[in-house]
Amino acid sequence: MRKKKKAKSRRSKECKKEQFPSPNSCLPKDVLEKLEAEIKEANELLLDLALSGERTPDESFSEAFKGLIGQVVELKLNCENECEVEEEEEEEEGEEDSLTVTGRVFLAGTNFCSLKSDEKERLVPYESICYVYPNNRFAKPIHEPALLDIGPQLRKCLTTDFGSIVSGSPELIQLFYGLDLAVYLLRFINEDLVVHIGNKKNQGILKCVDKSSLVLCIDEENRVISFDDLCFIELSK
Repeated sequence: MRKKKKAKSRRSKECKKEQFPSPNSCLPKDVLEKLEAEIKEANELLLDLALSGERTPDESFSEAFKGLIGQVVELKLNCENECEVEEEEEEEEGEEDSLTVTGRVFLAGTNFCSLKSDEKERLVPYESICYVYPNNRFAKPIHEPALLDIGPQLRKCLTTDFGSIVSGSPELIQLFYGLDLAVYLLRFINEDLVVHIGNKKNQGILKCVDKSSLVLCIDEENRVISFDDLCFIELSK
C-alpha cells in the first residue's frame, strides 16, 4: 500500500511539473505589447480627465505638456485670454485672428511651457494657450538630468544639504518641484529677448525678474511688464 501511494505521489508531482499555463492572448508578442501600451495610455488619459476637476488649469496644462515632451506641437494662442470654446463658429465666420507658435516641447513648467526650434526658444504661459495640436506621435528624446547618473560627491551633497543644492540649480528645481516662469527667466538676466504683448513686439535686455513682472531695458529706458500682460517670450539660442 505504501509503495502504491508513493508511486501515485510521484506521478502527481511529475504531472504538475509538466503543466504549462495557457497564453493570455492569441496575438503575437509585438502586437500585444503595442496594444497594452495603447491601453495604458488611454487609461492614463481617462485618469487625468477624472482628476482634472480637482486641478487648477495650470496643473492640468503642466501634466499634459509633460506627456508631450519631445514632440512637435502647434499652439493656438489668444493673448487676450478669451478662448472660444466652439471652433466651428470661428470657422463659419472665417475669422483667424489668433496667433500660433510651433516648436518641440522642451520643458513643462508649473505655469509655462518651453518650445524649441532650430533658432529660437519660446516661453509660453499656459494662460495664453487656447488649443494644443500635436503634429505627430513620435518624440525626440530630451536629455534631462538623471539622478541615477550623478557622482558620489553630488549624491552626498544632496543627502546632507538638499535645500541649498537644489535651490541653486534650475535643473534640480524642475526635477523635484517644477520651475515657474519667473525662476526660469533668471537664467537670462542681461540677455536680449523679445516679449510679445498682444500683436506688439518689445525687444530689449532683461534686467530684473520678480514673481509678477519683469523689467526690460528698451532704448536705455527700463519698462516693467506684468506677466498677466505678456503673450509669450522669444529667446535666441
